[in-house]
Amino acid sequence: MSLRQELCVNGFAYCRSAFDATQRGQFLEFLHASGSTAGVRKRRGGDAYAIRNLLWEVPGIKAILAQLGFDQLATDALGFPAYPISATMFDKTSGANWIVPAHQDLIMPVECRVDEPGFTGWKTKLGVAYVEPPTEVLSRLVALRAHLDDCPATNGALEVVPGSHRFGKLQDVDILAIDPSLFSVCSAALGDVLLMSPLIVHRSTASKTPVHRRVLHLVYACEQPGVGVRWKYG
Repeated sequence: MSLRQELCVNGFAYCRSAFDATQRGQFLEFLHASGSTAGVRKRRGGDAYAIRNLLWEVPGIKAILAQLGFDQLATDALGFPAYPISATMFDKTSGANWIVPAHQDLIMPVECRVDEPGFTGWKTKLGVAYVEPPTEVLSRLVALRAHLDDCPATNGALEVVPGSHRFGKLQDVDILAIDPSLFSVCSAALGDVLLMSPLIVHRSTASKTPVHRRVLHLVYACEQPGVGVRWKYG
């Protein structure tokens, strides 16, 4: 199956060895050189576990994402020219380790609040407006998880329920009722990119090894979400 077909059927797909350790190092150097700390989130112990809002906090990052081939991957997945609308880097370490319960990614960043039918759950985080778009909008997005470190099952790898994206938005009670045996572990090596629908049910466990598990989580779109609502970046 093609990348796009895999996403349609399973809700996720891999692109193995999309980049190498040298490119990883160059990206991390670029991020460090930007000096941006506005989106950095830390645990009480001081360990950074996330850098959010990269698209608007780090000048020039869009060009870097394109150079790494992520724009083309998203374009291949969606079937139309795609552009990033969200970028976050997560890192699980011994000092910043957590469990993510099963959920869907329903909240997306937009320019500002515009009360349009079907757009709900408005909130503001770090000065950015977020909203839950309609199912048909979410189904036309693709998320890319670029693995900056090896991520085996013991290092907090993502777990997904294949095909669950086809059921649209699920209630919390329905997600909690999913048989645990239906979750598949998405192990990955440094350089692997996991593509997934925001609607797929996914979770992750805490890392069992005291090493980095850095993941660059990108969301791509190929069109604006509504008549009056526009993506924060796109």
